[in-house]
Amino acid sequence: PSLLCYPSLTSHDYSQTFSDFLGRYKAVFKTECEDPWIMSPRISLLSLKEFTVCVHLKLNSLSSPWTAYVYNQETPNSNLSANKYDLGLTGDNGKLGIWLFGNQINMTAVLHENTWHQICTQWKSEDEEVKLFINGTKKGNKKLPGKMYLPGKGQFLLGCARLPGTATSPNLGMAGELYMFRMWDKANIKLAKDCRDGSVVRWRKEDWKYKALGDLG
Repeated sequence: PSLLCYPSLTSHDYSQTFSDFLGRYKAVFKTECEDPWIMSPRISLLSLKEFTVCVHLKLNSLSSPWTAYVYNQETPNSNLSANKYDLGLTGDNGKLGIWLFGNQINMTAVLHENTWHQICTQWKSEDEEVKLFINGTKKGNKKLPGKMYLPGKGQFLLGCARLPGTATSPNLGMAGELYMFRMWDKANIKLAKDCRDGSVVRWRKEDWKYKALGDLG
């Protein structure tokens, strides 16, 4: 089935929405950490007590570690050599790694090369639980003690774990494609159905800095 998404017809300004919405386009990473997408500085995330974050992911190879996205709070004293993330999605050897609050949570998941998968992470501080969904089906969950909030004023990177120009190992990126990265401020997997855009981070031109787009076709 086609992944192609269109903006909602109920938009107040459909023409503007359509021109800004990236439904026809995907992020293409030919090699690891080549031209990663960076969240636009116009977005300033608030601290979130719950959220759902989803992305469509297609990997060229599963034979080496990969990183789809990471989120880190920006602080003047950030240690760029510390490979810990406030939020992230990585994988290696048949396992998915969900990064949350600096903890890496490994879950077994069957992915296939050159195949689109929708991967969603859901957190609700009240329940102290993170959940993993693949193609809309829950594949795992883990309790994390403490009613933790995702810190605000951070930055998302797609396709790489480090900003361009900073030290990185070759295994901190991915070779493949990403589509419809979205984030909502509610722990509700139903938000990821169909083509509903995110409420916190959206799949729109103004939300990202990038050098090139790939046509979804």
